[in-house]
Amino acid sequence: MPTRRHLILTLLTAALLAAGVGASAQIDRAKLARLHAAFVLNFMKFTQWPEPPDRPLRVLVIGSPAVGAALKQAVDGRTVYDQPVRVDTRSTLPADDALDDDWDRYARDVAGYDAVYVPAARPPALARLTRAVALKPVLLIADTPAGIDVGCHLAFGLEDDRVVFHANLTALEASPLGLRAGLLRLARIHR
Repeated sequence: MPTRRHLILTLLTAALLAAGVGASAQIDRAKLARLHAAFVLNFMKFTQWPEPPDRPLRVLVIGSPAVGAALKQAVDGRTVYDQPVRVDTRSTLPADDALDDDWDRYARDVAGYDAVYVPAARPPALARLTRAVALKPVLLIADTPAGIDVGCHLAFGLEDDRVVFHANLTALEASPLGLRAGLLRLARIHR
């Protein structure tokens, strides 16, 4: 479990990184991908799964090769709850009109991950995924605040030239996951 000192240092580091990424016309996409990757790793450190992990934690990054590569680099040699972290990537979600069997297979596979970083660009597909894994211990993190509206637990945003994150308390309360209060105090809260 992270200590209070660790939480403060982690969040201070994230805040300093966020201060270097602005919402102005020239966002450095590589820096933004590294920042999202660092946040995802830290979100995992402050997530409470129903069972303490006794195996490597698995993260799936969908639709963002840059975040996937940055996260693989960020987790190199690091652990969460004394477990190594493994990162997998996928190019996209299934088509909005994919057959139910295809979605069921995809959802079963995604339910085997501990955290999933997903694009919010296709709300119908993302809503279908969030409904499919809603009661599973899978932390869903969207790349934009639109993910909050369709049931993701956390989502990134840009406000006043800073990267922020949003938390969907309704989705979190309905899931078997818990987020430490210190992390939630820093989030933009939604119900």
